Amino acid sequence: MKQARWIVVASTLVLSATWPMACAVATDNDAPIDVHAPDAKSDASVVVESDASDAITDGAVDADAGLPTTCSPAGLCQVDLSQAQVDPADEAAVRAAQFYAIWSDGSGNLYIGGRCGPLDTQNSPTSTCLLRLRGQKLELLFSKPASDAISSIWASGPNDVWASSTTGLWHGEGADPTKLTWTAVTFPSALGLANVRRYCPVWGSGPNDVWAPIVTNSGAIRIAHFGTVDAGVADWSVDEQASSLSSGGWGTCPMLTGRSSNDVWIGAAGHIVHRDGSGTWTDVTPPTSVYAQIDWNGSSTYATAAFSAASNQAWFGALLSYGDGYRNYPVRVVLPDDGGAPVGTDFSSVNDTYSDGVYAEIYAFWGTSASDVWMGANYGRVQHWDGTKWSFVGIAPAGSVTPLLADVRGIWGSGAPKDVWFVANTTQPVGKAMLRRGFLIHLDPTKGVNP
Repeated sequence: MKQARWIVVASTLVLSATWPMACAVATDNDAPIDVHAPDAKSDASVVVESDASDAITDGAVDADAGLPTTCSPAGLCQVDLSQAQVDPADEAAVRAAQFYAIWSDGSGNLYIGGRCGPLDTQNSPTSTCLLRLRGQKLELLFSKPASDAISSIWASGPNDVWASSTTGLWHGEGADPTKLTWTAVTFPSALGLANVRRYCPVWGSGPNDVWAPIVTNSGAIRIAHFGTVDAGVADWSVDEQASSLSSGGWGTCPMLTGRSSNDVWIGAAGHIVHRDGSGTWTDVTPPTSVYAQIDWNGSSTYATAAFSAASNQAWFGALLSYGDGYRNYPVRVVLPDDGGAPVGTDFSSVNDTYSDGVYAEIYAFWGTSASDVWMGANYGRVQHWDGTKWSFVGIAPAGSVTPLLADVRGIWGSGAPKDVWFVANTTQPVGKAMLRRGFLIHLDPTKGVNP
């Protein structure tokens, strides 16, 4: 059996980003959602169509074609979504949106998950929502009254898209990717998953290999899996071994990632586990003797983000109690072929505080290889891993002097060179109020000096 080699990489992060402030498979119980209904429920589905005039050639990822952008010297370009076409009936919802997740199906449909309007008396969005940017059109695919956000999106392809918030899990499918039917997922009653306290981020490696962790009302972790179960038919089941190994802190969501059905990772409170080609889960939690500062064997440490950019290795955002607060480190685990003993790097010399006294919180990773990984955190911090070190990538346009105190919540890329998308939120002046709004950034290989 392979032993895990843990590599902890931390860097001194500084507040350097600035930006001009801008206004900027379901069960038989599932039923349809009316996207415009003020009381649209999660136990429903909706078909959303796009006009033929905005069709994009298959295989293209030009989701923001024609929309103005403002770019940083590094080629990170903010897309001006205020110029996007929005259905008049959805204006109040879409223009007030905050963004927490992003994914593209590879055919020109860019999905953005978050919270939408209308706003409450405190100017906070009141709906969980999923948006789609296609060309110059920004569409509201569905929404439901709730205070949480769609914070996770995963797709196996244009005809199979999944999204989750803490209060629900949705599946979009259909022959035409511009007319997907979105359905709220309910698990078979025989699985005993009716008492869901929290839905966790969804991940998969294919249409019949989808993982959807949940937290029950009692605080237990249950790892639901959609795949082939009986007679070649795909359905939901519970992976008992994964659920047991993921148990830790009460009510803490595990984070899943991987490269295939034979290379799956779970970062949970107090545990990191890996599933190999035999279908067996193995606890690869690093020993405390190696990382005194990161006691993965205690429930006080858990993963805030996860992504596998290469086979048999994964990145996790390790959040742990430390002194008078919490600290978040990017941690990489590698399963070496030689089965070598775990090795590590001491944290004693790492300065991970900021001039404002705030610790970073890692929200997202995405990458194409072991030497090309992106990380997003709060306070406008975007970093890139080149295989050796993390480096900051500026997101401020040249000459900008206004700081962007944004939380970079989601990252996605097509796999094509330098084609990476980011979603973030920042507080902006809208009229006489200061409102939190989402914005979209695209790494454009034709602009700036890309990392």
